[in-house]
Amino acid sequence: MLFRSRPVVASKGITNLASQNVLYFPKEMTLNGPFQTHRFYKTESTGNASSSKLIVNGITKKYGDFSKYLDEMSRVKVIPNKTGFIKNLDQVYYEYQGIMNQSQQLDSLKLRDTNLFLDMFLKLGRLKRAHDVLTDLIKLDGSLVFGDARDIATVRNYLKVRCGSFSEMWYTDRAYEIIDNTYIFNLLDYSLKNNFSYWDTEICYSLGKMNRIELLNKFTMKKWGISIQGPHFIDGEIYKAPNSEVVIALMKIICYIYSDGMHEANKFLNALIERYPKINLNINFWRHLVLEGSSPKRGNKNFAVGNENGLDGWNTMKQWYLMRGKTIPFDYSIVEELYRIFERTKNLKDCIAVYTSCFSEFYEQRNKINNNEWSIINKYQKFIVRRLVNKKNYNKVEEFITQWSIDSDNERMLRKFSSYLIVLKNNKQTNKSYDEMVDDDMILGSLW
Repeated sequence: MLFRSRPVVASKGITNLASQNVLYFPKEMTLNGPFQTHRFYKTESTGNASSSKLIVNGITKKYGDFSKYLDEMSRVKVIPNKTGFIKNLDQVYYEYQGIMNQSQQLDSLKLRDTNLFLDMFLKLGRLKRAHDVLTDLIKLDGSLVFGDARDIATVRNYLKVRCGSFSEMWYTDRAYEIIDNTYIFNLLDYSLKNNFSYWDTEICYSLGKMNRIELLNKFTMKKWGISIQGPHFIDGEIYKAPNSEVVIALMKIICYIYSDGMHEANKFLNALIERYPKINLNINFWRHLVLEGSSPKRGNKNFAVGNENGLDGWNTMKQWYLMRGKTIPFDYSIVEELYRIFERTKNLKDCIAVYTSCFSEFYEQRNKINNNEWSIINKYQKFIVRRLVNKKNYNKVEEFITQWSIDSDNERMLRKFSSYLIVLKNNKQTNKSYDEMVDDDMILGSLW
């Protein structure tokens, strides 16, 4: 049998999965529209996939139901029990192996499902399992990766598993090595010859991981008229700005190859925005910039050194939106990371700038605020009140509460909180403990 077999209880994993109400993977990993492929597969029956019955270990099963549960599993974002989730995923995969061992046929739905398994195993750090899944898939149909009509998702996963393009493992898994160091050159020629952009991001990551920077620069020059070293740009209307995912990749590569990586990456970004003033950078890009900017050192490479670079990313983001007359959108991951920086640095002025810029949308939809959003709103509000009380700037406290309370309940909470802090601050016996709780280390200027 082509696919590795292992005895399983046919429906246990899927039954467990159906009762789970958890979230894990980021939105970028979920399905975005229809299955993308160059090729067309004939289905195994004249009807749709959900109407064809398959036998797994003697149990009749509709493959469409199996695929539906797998799809739900791939959309999970947060797992309270990662070990249990992995065990369920393994169970579902063993069941899938039983299906493939029996049919030995690959249609578009099964191909999509195989790539979902690859995505999930990679996200969970199951590199060996991902390698096994990919090996089985290539044995079944090698033309998916090496043929004249290659499958988009399968090639992406091939580059992640064997060619070093999965940057999330660059610093976290020492076993993550480049297995195939020649395929990338074939794919590069194939993509340029056919004017394909499907794998631009993965090609950049692979070349960066291989430290083939000269070849990377030739590729980016040909595609977008840019070189990451310098950086250098070619003038001409024939060149269009790269998309957000490519810019993220190039900045991560810069951080990977330079000792002062985040400084060089910000230098590249500023030059890129100057060269392409109309470049469209989505919120996912800015999330990566802020989070990577505040990341600690990883391995032997400086990804960033904490506080300063995270705020640099925020300031660049703020300026980019202001120059375009756009409202800065609220993004939980960004404001949560910035809050951690403010807690460490006691930076009141930037905290107020983030709050007044990013949280304004909640004042227009007060009834739609979820628990996580309320939590981060209260954190920012209490931080601002604490810092203002510490400065004994009580007029500003009153002004902030009046102007920035979400509703009457929120206002009552803030007034009660500020009153408590004022009493604590003015009590000589507790003044020392208060100063220790809220360091007096910021110069208060014009706030809002």
